[in-house]
Amino acid sequence: MRLFTLLLLSSLCIGLSAQTLAKGELAAALKSGNFAVEGIAANTRVEGAAVGIAGTKSEQYARFHDWYSRASDEDMLRMTSHSSPVVRSYALWAMALTDHPDFASTARSLGSDDAEIDTVFGCVVERMTVADFAQRLRQGTILGAGQR
Repeated sequence: MRLFTLLLLSSLCIGLSAQTLAKGELAAALKSGNFAVEGIAANTRVEGAAVGIAGTKSEQYARFHDWYSRASDEDMLRMTSHSSPVVRSYALWAMALTDHPDFASTARSLGSDDAEIDTVFGCVVERMTVADFAQRLRQGTILGAGQR
């Protein structure tokens, strides 16, 4: 039974990979870190490096860190237009952390984004808009981001 399941899953993965490779999307997704971005989008919270009472690193923050440490300036800027407000917020945060040349102008443009996100920094859970998050990044009140 295990062998059958393994063969079935392998065939399915190979078939899907072949379809994706045929479109050239897999290589682009790997290069741009879009697999991490889609994982970020699936979670509805922006989480800091240390969350909860124990201050542990969450899977969401690990995905963010993995993505932004490999993302180009173009990738970060492009993700500020993503359909997910969580991805837009993380992309702007990445721009702040890397001193992206377009951070200030992008933060201003997201200043009217009224989509709501949940944030978790330490033990503090809040609901705010992307615009509020952008303002806090500019003020340097989000952990890991300096005064802007």
